[in-house]
Amino acid sequence: MDVLIVTLALSVVAPLDFQEIDNSTEALWELVHDLREEVQELKNQDNNDAWFNEQRAIETKNLANQILRDADLRSSLQGLAQLRAGTTASLLFLMTETSN
Repeated sequence: MDVLIVTLALSVVAPLDFQEIDNSTEALWELVHDLREEVQELKNQDNNDAWFNEQRAIETKNLANQILRDADLRSSLQGLAQLRAGTTASLLFLMTETSN
């Protein structure tokens, strides 16, 4: 009787289409492969962006340092506005307006 029940159960169940299952599995593996490639591309892009941002930060720091050095130099020279410079045939001289 068990054999009869199993036979009836198998005849009621829709037959499995193994070709369709294989095609679905293959399509899923292709999708997984494509997604892995896309993830790798995004990781590479992030690495390139990080390098670019790091270079931009270095350049910005260098520019800020140059501006600060220039400002320091200008402020140190500001008090020297009363200096006079000149040359003679063999001398270069600096003097203030109050000196002769």
